[in-house]
Amino acid sequence: LTNTITGTTKISGTKSWVGTTPASGTVYAVVEGKAAGKTVSTTYAEITEKDGAYSYALNDLPLYDNGNEITYSVVGESTDQKTTIADKGIITIEGKNYKVSLSGTNLTNTITGTTKISGTKSWV
Repeated sequence: LTNTITGTTKISGTKSWVGTTPASGTVYAVVEGKAAGKTVSTTYAEITEKDGAYSYALNDLPLYDNGNEITYSVVGESTDQKTTIADKGIITIEGKNYKVSLSGTNLTNTITGTTKISGTKSWV
């Protein structure tokens, strides 16, 4: 007789844009699961928009790995499900750079960069 501990959990969060919100393109929250001090899973949750609000959710995540409880956390975001841009990193979407900020399970992208302005001064 073998007893196996089972269960599921979920994780969800919001996405905020400061500055220009991209018109298109898919962005993912990168969720990492750790148990017994090691990473046991990396999952990409697509961030979707509904009525102007952006969010993601992952349901039915396994709660245990070989009897060890899995702790899930958001570690960054991705546009290609391969590269993770971590907190304080820069992600490029539609040719614009955004600084990634994490607060718990919530993500914020703030547009960055500089612009060039020129002009002349006339004395009257």
